[in-house]
Amino acid sequence: MAGQRGEGQGTGLGLSLVAEHVRLHGGRVWVEDGLGGENRFVVELPGVADSAAPAEEAAP
Repeated sequence: MAGQRGEGQGTGLGLSLVAEHVRLHGGRVWVEDGLGGENRFVVELPGVADSAAPAEEAAP
């Protein structure tokens, strides 16, 4: 299956980088235990404020 690695492979640096970037943007990262030993990594980022959205054009 794609994305799977054997025991002891990889550096573990990827998740640390993700966690740092998400933290810098005001979000959070966590892991949830899944069935059969599979885990789910969740990334939550804050939404864009309404005032930052482009203004709608007024109809003539």
